Amino acid sequence: MNQRVRLYERKGVWWAAWTANRKTVRRSTRTRTEAEARATVESWGDLPASRDVLRDAPGRVYFVEAVGLGLVKIGFTRVSGMDRRMEHLRCYCPVEIAILGGYHGNMLAEREEHRRWAADRVRGEWFRKSEALAAHILDVSEWAPRRDPLANHRPSRKTVPGNTRRTRKAGKS
Repeated sequence: MNQRVRLYERKGVWWAAWTANRKTVRRSTRTRTEAEARATVESWGDLPASRDVLRDAPGRVYFVEAVGLGLVKIGFTRVSGMDRRMEHLRCYCPVEIAILGGYHGNMLAEREEHRRWAADRVRGEWFRKSEALAAHILDVSEWAPRRDPLANHRPSRKTVPGNTRRTRKAGKS
């Protein structure tokens, strides 16, 4: 072990704790004995901070507008999760949203965007849509959808409320 690791037991499972970037990182070894825990920690090799792994993970920094409110959300999602992320935002946003664009990056790039536009921050990851921000989005966007891929999405008939169409004929099973 290159770093000083403290092993401890909690509810019958051994955990490892170490300090990285002035923060304590805790991780389960998923073992039941101290000897197994030591062997597991040795197999990990260098111990990165958990946030470092997530922070450097590839993904997309995206810009989404809350239509009619003049607000833009600057967010990050993993590469494979863009469609799922947009569905999530549609569920929780009370107004229509539109994808303005985005680029490939990581959490550090998203954090830098938040710092750059801190003066226009309304709350959390939502910012006032200014002319400067709109121009910036056009400049940095590697992709901008010609159309929103989920705008014309229709749920299946089974999920539409009030659907009375039967999928099987009466009397047959």
